[in-house]
Amino acid sequence: LTSELFEAGIKTEWFNKRLSATLAVYSLSQKGALYNANDSSNSDLLKQIGEEKSEGVEVDIYGQIMPNWSVIMNYAYNHAYFTEADESTLATFGNQKPNAPRNTFNFWSKYIIDHGDLNGLGFGLGYDYVGERNGSIVRDPELIPVFPSYGLFNAAIYYKVNKFQIQLNINNVFDKTHWVGGYDFLRAFPGRPRNIMSTVSYTF
Repeated sequence: LTSELFEAGIKTEWFNKRLSATLAVYSLSQKGALYNANDSSNSDLLKQIGEEKSEGVEVDIYGQIMPNWSVIMNYAYNHAYFTEADESTLATFGNQKPNAPRNTFNFWSKYIIDHGDLNGLGFGLGYDYVGERNGSIVRDPELIPVFPSYGLFNAAIYYKVNKFQIQLNINNVFDKTHWVGGYDFLRAFPGRPRNIMSTVSYTF
């Protein structure tokens, strides 16, 4: 497997350095990656397709709007496609590689109450978006699965006392059914339903 990467970016700071932003553009070429050969007599057989390329841009914004209010936001555009492959592969996946979303976006905001009776209590709210994706390479182009885009809301509650913090995360708040990827309609990977996770941490 060989690859070549070109990347450039800029960084800026706003509001007395409380908020920062970065912009990066890239072009990545790769040869020799393995993909499932879709051989009915050997389901584990892999083959090298040829050359593939990913070109895109990423934007990150992060920092503190107020001393007790922080935000993180990211957007990525990724055009991932084959540049060298057999004709059927190029015809089928010339526009986008399998399991590679063209657009992704995530956002997280956290607010901590820093005075009064509720001092130390905090709340977090976030959103994760993934665009639609092609499934893996199949022999019949009409059977190519397209996994739909999805957006998930997440939330959290924090409570900190001295050096102890208790945290409760609720992921996929609205219990949205979604697919994180897969090979075909029979080998698709479902995303996690609504789930709750709690943690207790101590800072030394």
